[in-house]
Amino acid sequence: MAPMRVLHLADLHLGWSPSFMGNLQEERQRVRDSLLKRAVDYALSEKGAIQMVIIAGDLFETHRPDPVLEEAVIKDLRRLTDKGITVVTVPGNHDEISYHDSVYRRRASDWPGILVHNPQPDCVAQLQINNTPCYLYSLAYTGGLTKPIMDASCLPKAGATPGVHIGVFHGSLDWDAGDRSLPLASDALAAAGYDFVALGHIHKYQEKKKEQTHFLYPGAIEAKSFSDPGTGFFSIININVDAAGGMAAAATAGAGAGASAGVKAGASAGTITVEKVPVPDVRRCLQDTLDLSGLSGEDEVLSRIKALAERSEADRASIRQIRLTGVPVFVVDSERLRSLAADSFYFLDVTDETAYLAPELLESYAKEQTVRGFFVRRMMTALNEAADDHNRKVISMAMLKGIAALTGTGGAQ
Repeated sequence: MAPMRVLHLADLHLGWSPSFMGNLQEERQRVRDSLLKRAVDYALSEKGAIQMVIIAGDLFETHRPDPVLEEAVIKDLRRLTDKGITVVTVPGNHDEISYHDSVYRRRASDWPGILVHNPQPDCVAQLQINNTPCYLYSLAYTGGLTKPIMDASCLPKAGATPGVHIGVFHGSLDWDAGDRSLPLASDALAAAGYDFVALGHIHKYQEKKKEQTHFLYPGAIEAKSFSDPGTGFFSIININVDAAGGMAAAATAGAGAGASAGVKAGASAGTITVEKVPVPDVRRCLQDTLDLSGLSGEDEVLSRIKALAERSEADRASIRQIRLTGVPVFVVDSERLRSLAADSFYFLDVTDETAYLAPELLESYAKEQTVRGFFVRRMMTALNEAADDHNRKVISMAMLKGIAALTGTGGAQ
């Protein structure tokens, strides 16, 4: 029997705007907002052969997205349902259903596929996919009503029912990040007997196995920041059912007497595997740290920054941040470096995190009979007399900026 193929999406955050990208902001948001269209194109393709699409929360950046984006999303989801592909949408915490004007309340009547709206865990659908019964369990976090899922008593149980049992939750697995992040206990979800739990909320790709239950965060495909770089791939869940048309043999190994009674000893267990498919037009946010200690000057720094773009086409196409650290022996002008290297990347940000100028350079400046020399002598005296670390840090930053200004305007002449 062919595997059940599920496209597991979460945390698309459509409508988010990369305001830090300046004149590239609108272009990047437009391409980024086409992510669902790219996902639907793949699902409908011969290569994709997807039978169910799960959106495990935060489809939108806000609960009230732009009307044009809202219509485009519904149109794309309808392309799936029109072809007989099951679509399951679970609200998240960014696009929360709690608000009276939430997109999921306003568009509930014409939302394509299965829109989860119940605030408590429930079996939200019973389907037939590949002639196999498929049961879906989920909830839509609703402020003041939904409680953390810390034990199995609040969960509908899979029991011995033949078929594939899938949970879909937007929350924090085995991590209490507060009620709005919906804490979830893997022990509870495993005890409920679910074969697969499709998760959203954590932007990094994560897999976990607990007894018979396979957990997956697909991560955010598209970046939101340099610390949230995106995965760059679709997560396709291949569910291979056993000879009895379910996952019961796998459950037998971990669930003991509670497993399906119809499975013979030694029967072939159902399996779950994850396939990662690269997504076109994704630009990842990448961070690099460049230690300036021991470098001779700006030309060497610039050469090293540009070398990062020469490694691959993906590097040249990246949204890049270079963090400058260490103890330089020259004045660092991060904006000038960014301007000189900008053409090597799609977008470049250079951040100066160097701690201070090397003592040898300060001593050299202090000996000058110039405005810069006078300024450095005064600031070094203030630094020596500073009462605490906070004052020393403020004075050091002021000295750095002053030296940079004087050096750039001829103050050292």
